[in-house]
Amino acid sequence: MSLLSDVHEFAFYTPLVSTLITKQAHKDIHEITDSELVHRLITVLRLEKGDSFILFDRNYSLRATILGIQSKKLFILEVLSYQQNQVLTPLITWGLPILKREAFEEALYSLCELGVTAIQPLTTRKTGRSWGDEKELQRAQKILVAAAEQAKQFVVPVLLPVFSLELWLTKLDKDNNCHLFFDATGDPLSEVLPKISKNNYQELIILSGPEGDLTLAEKEDLKRSNFIFSKLTPTILRAQQAVTVGLGILRSLM
Repeated sequence: MSLLSDVHEFAFYTPLVSTLITKQAHKDIHEITDSELVHRLITVLRLEKGDSFILFDRNYSLRATILGIQSKKLFILEVLSYQQNQVLTPLITWGLPILKREAFEEALYSLCELGVTAIQPLTTRKTGRSWGDEKELQRAQKILVAAAEQAKQFVVPVLLPVFSLELWLTKLDKDNNCHLFFDATGDPLSEVLPKISKNNYQELIILSGPEGDLTLAEKEDLKRSNFIFSKLTPTILRAQQAVTVGLGILRSLM
C-alpha cells in the first residue's frame, strides 16, 4: 500500500518514526516535542490543524495529520497509516569518483532522488582533492535526506567509506553481479540493457567517470574486473550529468 495521495503532502525525515511505529500498538495520537521537527512543520511551513504529511526514517514511513498545535514547541499528531519502506530493485551500488564540490553534491542529490541503493565514493588517479572528513560526511547526509524528502524516496542510500578505485575493484564480486561503466567508447546503452536484463541480476555495480575521465590504465583495470563499457549519449556529458542520465535510464527500464 502506497502512502502517496493525490493531494500534495510534504515528507520529512526524522528518527522519531520507528519510535512512533513502536507506540502505534498502544495509541494513534502522539505529542511531538522534537524541536527540529516542530520548527520545520509549524514555523517554517506553517502547517495547521487538519494538514496531513509524511514522516519517514530508514525503515518505516507513515502518514499523519495535525490534531492540534499547543505551542511553538509542541503539536499533537494522529498516525493515519504506516508501512515498511520498500527497497527498489535491482539493488544498485554506484561508484562515484570524488568530483569538484558543486558537481559532487549535485551527483549525490541525483543518486538519492533516482533511487540508488548505496553510494561508493572513490578516488582515482586524477582526483584533485580529499573528501570524507566529519563535516563533509554530515553535509553529504543532509543532501541525501533533502533529496529523499523531495522525491519521496524513503530509503535513503547508504553512503560507504571512501576507497581508491584500485582497492574497490579488488573487493567486488566479479562473477555474480553486473558491472557497468559509462564511457563514450562503449556500446550504446540501448544495446547493452537487453543483455543485462536477460540475466536477471539482483545487484548492479555502476561506475561513472570523473572530471577528465579515467586513465587508460584504470580502464584496463575495469576490463579485467569484468566491467561492461557503455555510452549513454552520442555526446560527452559532464560527470554529474552522466550520473543523472545513467541512473534515470536504469530505474526507468529495469
